[in-house]
Amino acid sequence: MLTVINGGGGGKGGKPKSQSPPEPPKEEPFRKHHLADDLWQALAKPATSIDELRERIGKTKRGRKPSRNQLGACMYHIREHADNYGWAVPIVAKGRSNELRLYFRVLVEGDFIVTEYYEELRAGIKSAAATMGTMAGHTAVCLELAIGAKDLTRTQKQRLKAMEGTLRGLEAMAEELLKEFTA
Repeated sequence: MLTVINGGGGGKGGKPKSQSPPEPPKEEPFRKHHLADDLWQALAKPATSIDELRERIGKTKRGRKPSRNQLGACMYHIREHADNYGWAVPIVAKGRSNELRLYFRVLVEGDFIVTEYYEELRAGIKSAAATMGTMAGHTAVCLELAIGAKDLTRTQKQRLKAMEGTLRGLEAMAEELLKEFTA
């Protein structure tokens, strides 16, 4: 976007000053999550719940049991930075009674992961796809309702309609992913 300030000139009818584009934000250096090493140790053998992992971490040399949120944030951070860590914790299947609900670590080697828990990995992907599809569908319905509001401008309604279409596409994509991992 081009912004003209004071007519764009040098103040006395001179040539416009060239504007250089803003510098891209500097990428922050990788920072290891403070619970990552403890989680690695706790996952020496798989766990069936977050609470089981919390208990294991509480028995480490630090002796402090993390909250469920802290542990969730740690797993998310490790997934986002799996290349830096060389390992990750895949998404876990939802539902306490799911026999394939298992927290485990996988080694990340380039574009590949190494795991002996392939069925549990598939269950986590299926669970995430089902959740994603459901949420996208529900949000699309809410946007559809919002489009009918009287106080929106035509442009706002068009933008919401486009977002609704994107969400419907995401819902369909999640259904395809679910079918792929169910077959």
